[in-house]
Amino acid sequence: MTGWLYWGNWAATLVADGTAVAIYIKWFGQYTSWLDAVPQWLLALGVVCSILLFNMLSVKIFGELEYWFSMIKIVALIIFMVVAIGVVILGHPNGDPTGFSLIVDAGGWLPNGLLPAVIVQGADIITTCTADKAQNQILAERHVLPGVHLNAVGGDCPGKTELESSILDKSKVFVEFPEQTRIEGEIQQKPEDFPVVEFYQVLTGQATGRDSEEQITLFDDVGFAINDFSALRYLRDSVRGTDLAPT
Repeated sequence: MTGWLYWGNWAATLVADGTAVAIYIKWFGQYTSWLDAVPQWLLALGVVCSILLFNMLSVKIFGELEYWFSMIKIVALIIFMVVAIGVVILGHPNGDPTGFSLIVDAGGWLPNGLLPAVIVQGADIITTCTADKAQNQILAERHVLPGVHLNAVGGDCPGKTELESSILDKSKVFVEFPEQTRIEGEIQQKPEDFPVVEFYQVLTGQATGRDSEEQITLFDDVGFAINDFSALRYLRDSVRGTDLAPT
């Protein structure tokens, strides 16, 4: 029984490791077109087959490979550390801000405590809703990771916002009624020609929603009642007859 448990443990671990390595390799596809065309499952299969091949070799060869693979990891870590220190000291090649000032800017180190930072960093969907009528920045650009969706609810009147303005620049922004949102919503921080997508355009197929897994999307909600009603009807009709709403 112990032998089978040992086998099952390593079988599951091998699949997880193969998937992790495939995801890591696939990330470089954004820089190489031929790699981007390779399916992720094929990369994972290649990793699993490689590990199987290595384990079929003699102990001597296997031990030699382990040594060189370990050396590769050590060299890679040293390179990463040198590059990171170089970026902090000399600056980012793209001109982005670096250095220890990033730790103390915009309110200092953990200005709102540790819990908000942990919650934001681990969330796929972030909803902001404050009652203070002021142009606050309860969410900074550095808190928003690629692929996150934001529901900005608190900015519902002139002079009241919640997000750092630069978040809007890196997001695809959806609104209910542009004329109202440009006065009351988060986009009141932006000029009149700031691009937005109206919610109805997505529902009717005139515009797309999220364009990629890495894209940040933002719903600038100002409480347009007919839009809420229409969205609920759309959701109801979409799930009717499925496992979510069988009747």
